[in-house]
Amino acid sequence: MSHAISVDQADKLVSEAMFLDRQQLETLQQERLWEIVLYARTYSPYFAEKYRALPERPNLAEIPVSLRPELTARFDDWITDPEVKRSEVQTFVSDFANLGKRYRDRYTAMTTSGTTGDPLIFLRDDRHGTVNGALMKHRYLNGPCLKNVKGLKNPLDTKTCAIISNKGFHSAYLSFCRMQAQFQALGKESLLRLIPVDAPFDDMVRQLNEFQPEMIACYPSALVALVPAKQAGILDITPQYIACSAEQLSDANRRLLSETFACPVLNNYCSTEGGEIAMSCPEGHLHVNIDWIILEPVDDDNRPVPPGTPSCGALLTNLANFVQPIIRYRLTDKVIWHDEPCSCGLKLPFIELQGREEEILTFESPNRKVPISPTVMMLAALDIEGCNGAQFIQRAPNRLEVRWDVNYGFDNASVGEKLKHYLQSVFEKNSLSVEVTLSTEPFVRTQGGKCRAVFRAF
Repeated sequence: MSHAISVDQADKLVSEAMFLDRQQLETLQQERLWEIVLYARTYSPYFAEKYRALPERPNLAEIPVSLRPELTARFDDWITDPEVKRSEVQTFVSDFANLGKRYRDRYTAMTTSGTTGDPLIFLRDDRHGTVNGALMKHRYLNGPCLKNVKGLKNPLDTKTCAIISNKGFHSAYLSFCRMQAQFQALGKESLLRLIPVDAPFDDMVRQLNEFQPEMIACYPSALVALVPAKQAGILDITPQYIACSAEQLSDANRRLLSETFACPVLNNYCSTEGGEIAMSCPEGHLHVNIDWIILEPVDDDNRPVPPGTPSCGALLTNLANFVQPIIRYRLTDKVIWHDEPCSCGLKLPFIELQGREEEILTFESPNRKVPISPTVMMLAALDIEGCNGAQFIQRAPNRLEVRWDVNYGFDNASVGEKLKHYLQSVFEKNSLSVEVTLSTEPFVRTQGGKCRAVFRAF
């Protein structure tokens, strides 16, 4: 059963949905939910078993919740394509020579871990990619945030700089690879540049000044770390807009970036499992793409919480990806749901993301201070094989303590040394002399049990 969709079809569906009222959007959402539930229970042994007692067209609340550990434990049964095997996908994503290539010539393979969770291997099919491409085109790059920007060009004619990780099968880098292929096909590769997020601070400033980007796509913390350089006149760029993703962007930092760089700052809430979940409007609200996503704010027992109330987590359903179905999948993200109208005019509901941003740590050299994006450290936990989470605690201006966890079967000391070596290389590239110490103590947690990945403690 094919669920392929053309670019033109996706453009039409995404565009037309913006003229629907809320009831029509929810009806469309319900129809797409029934479609993916039917497909999942037909072609996925895991869902066939889990949904055995469900009616043909279940209500959302009737569908049982799926947790990441149970899904990853039954990866081969979770997938709807019987030719896909976890061992084969694992081999594929373990070889960086496959970056930019499609697994079995039909799927985008990626990995994610964060800093405190089990690694996840995830496949996206063409339907997901096409639909999410249309969402980015119509609701993000041509959305309300940019409607008043003068001289705005087609994205493929725009000098674009990405400040992201260029390592591993992560969503941001794979998106860059797809963008790079588009620019190259048009002979416009000179309009696109990637600056690794772990590049030395001075080199990052030099490259940005040299390239003069019109659009910057980045992790928020990477650009916030550059604010002092812009304010001091060392960084001399005038982008038309900034597009943030992959990290939480607070209202304070959104305003800081917008005022410092004198341009709109776009934000979106995305995940490996869900794709483009929500996109920002000029009010800073994240509007949920409810025609392709179902997001349910819930308490600790997966019971719904009312609008305006902080949740303890959220249940995610991705209505576009059929190869690895995400249906009422528990996320740890805490959100506040808003049903009231937004002054931007969009009919889509919006959310607030809860939680504290990771700190930007500043280290000292003899004649200056160098800020290091928390993403640079967190990528170590993601990219080092066997690492199942890490915590980075700055104990003094030039001392960093690292705590870590490993996956079953990996040597704890070996993984720790790899983390230490990675961090030492980052500091050396920035001409910093920082003592990196390894601690076998458990992660530091708040009274509520939350584990912050990067913070200062002196």
